[in-house]
Amino acid sequence: MKIQLYYGTAVVAVPSSVLEVMDRATKKDLKVLLTLASDPTLLSGGSIRECAGSIAARMGVTPADIEASLSFWRGAGVLMITEGESISQPVPAVAPSGAEDSVRAAQKESTPARKPRGEDRLPHYTSVELADLLESRKEVSDCLNECQNIWGKIFNTHESNMMLGFVDYLGLEWDYILTLLAFCAREQDKRGMKRSLRYVENLAFSFYDEGVTDLPALQEKIRRLEQTAEVEGSLRRMFGMGERSLTPSEKKKFSTWLYEYQYGLDIITRAFEVTVDAKGTPNLKYMDAVLANWNRDGLRALADIDASEARFQAKKTEKLTKKPSADGQGSFNTDDFFAAAVRRSFGEDFDPDKKDA
Repeated sequence: MKIQLYYGTAVVAVPSSVLEVMDRATKKDLKVLLTLASDPTLLSGGSIRECAGSIAARMGVTPADIEASLSFWRGAGVLMITEGESISQPVPAVAPSGAEDSVRAAQKESTPARKPRGEDRLPHYTSVELADLLESRKEVSDCLNECQNIWGKIFNTHESNMMLGFVDYLGLEWDYILTLLAFCAREQDKRGMKRSLRYVENLAFSFYDEGVTDLPALQEKIRRLEQTAEVEGSLRRMFGMGERSLTPSEKKKFSTWLYEYQYGLDIITRAFEVTVDAKGTPNLKYMDAVLANWNRDGLRALADIDASEARFQAKKTEKLTKKPSADGQGSFNTDDFFAAAVRRSFGEDFDPDKKDA
């Protein structure tokens, strides 16, 4: 089967970025966009209110409805508004019949650039646009109220802009934003910091750059961050690190234990105990060697480690039974088990006291 579009005498061209936000656009928003794309005279000259009035008269709706839709498409990066508030569109509104290649070229040119950085990276809604948007979109108003409840304050225009920018600009869902706000509030409260939405904004862009753009990915990211913080706090106390910054080597080791080996604090604590028993003092490199060996041998739980140690003890006892010591009595030191394990992983010449390169 072959499906072919019939363009008739003209082609209405809209930016391809419309597809990215179509699921959030209302029927009215789509009608407004197509009306704009079909008649370029509606986009030229005049203020936002004047253009909204012309479009409203054409469509038989109120200017407030049009302004709310213009705000939506503006925030989505489909419409641009100049300093003089006249409206412009990133692509030609109408293309002649048979000009599909020109339309594709125009769409390619209109593809939004990578999300910019800096102070003015989120779209800005005027107080009038914001009021119209909240009045015409109950779901936005409800979600914004929930954001304020989580953060514990009433947002000003700039702060409301930021929340809407996360939706319209980064394409994040409201559940994502609510979860991110709750996490940031906990983190700043825990550290005794004053709550700052700038912290939320920086984290939102950082996660966006990492590809953490949906709720399940965010929940997993938060789980890892909280797990890392818990383990890092315990390790700082174990090694007496205080509040100093971790070295790159320390960060790498901690990350490896948690995410490559996928060990919990129980296993890591056991490795610390083994290290102190063997060396008499905390030794990060020796501890890393112990955990690397357990991971290599597929030991995933404390029971696995106990069973492995028991097997080593049995073999050691068997050898000592066949070959008595000088005093005629067999002996066994459990530290031998771990020392042998470390040597198997890192060689007989392994020196845990040698500094990392």
